[in-house]
Amino acid sequence: MCMSCGCGKPNDNHGDSRNIILHDLKDAASAAGISTTQAVQNIMNAYQQVSERSAGTSVERDNYGQTQGFVQPGH
Repeated sequence: MCMSCGCGKPNDNHGDSRNIILHDLKDAASAAGISTTQAVQNIMNAYQQVSERSAGTSVERDNYGQTQGFVQPGH
């Protein structure tokens, strides 16, 4: 599906490059040296943490991913 809208069409961005498609997700996983499944899990974890961390200093918000155990082989 257009990963962001849930339409069921994995690689149709509906003419708007801001929509996330499966190809984008696979490319991001490849760039990080991880599986597509792990990339999805990392995105879900990151979103949950960002939404839970609405308070805090900008330094804490800018650096949270570095200490949260995201899988980033080679980084």
